[in-house]
Amino acid sequence: QLTNKAKGDLAKSLAILEAHMATRTYVVGHKVTLADITLVSALVYPFKFVADASYRAAFPNVMRWFNTCVNQSQFESVIGKVVLCETPLAVPAGGAAAGDKKEKMEKAPKAEKKAEKPKEEKKPKVVEEDFDEPAPAPKVEHPFKIMDKTNPTPFSMDAWKKIYSNCSDYHDAMKQFFELYDSNGWSIWRGDYQYDSELRVLFMTSNLIGGF
Repeated sequence: QLTNKAKGDLAKSLAILEAHMATRTYVVGHKVTLADITLVSALVYPFKFVADASYRAAFPNVMRWFNTCVNQSQFESVIGKVVLCETPLAVPAGGAAAGDKKEKMEKAPKAEKKAEKPKEEKKPKVVEEDFDEPAPAPKVEHPFKIMDKTNPTPFSMDAWKKIYSNCSDYHDAMKQFFELYDSNGWSIWRGDYQYDSELRVLFMTSNLIGGF
């Protein structure tokens, strides 16, 4: 009964595919796609072991498409030569019943008497003494940060970086730099590199300066 039901469900799906393939060589477009590969892979075993000639006769368009795919070298290299079913594979007599019986036996609870566990002796509670943790060492602030608190500078490096990054003319950007530059809070230094290989990319060259 289960086999017949499965073949009936498959026939319903094949009927939809049959109507779709009436005017098409492949499932989608004019060449093999993932849709063809997926469907052929799903139908190989049913067509080899269950769907005999009388069953397949109801789906000529499906069989035309299926044979077109499986006889291509790319399919044969993976699934081999497909020989269609002549006689449906028979289900062993009593196989399903025996399987159900075995499954029920495995699920049946075993009436085993649980061994009584010896009572564990209560252990006396150990009271942990509270120890005072040492106070964390005060965090030392960077000298530049302390200087900025006492005499904050109006020059914002982040604002200047936006001007420099978005400018169309670096001469105008540098002009704005000297207009905004605060000589009391900042200083200008020149760095000379020893190796030309370090200067191939501008932003990497700029990032080599890590402060001092």
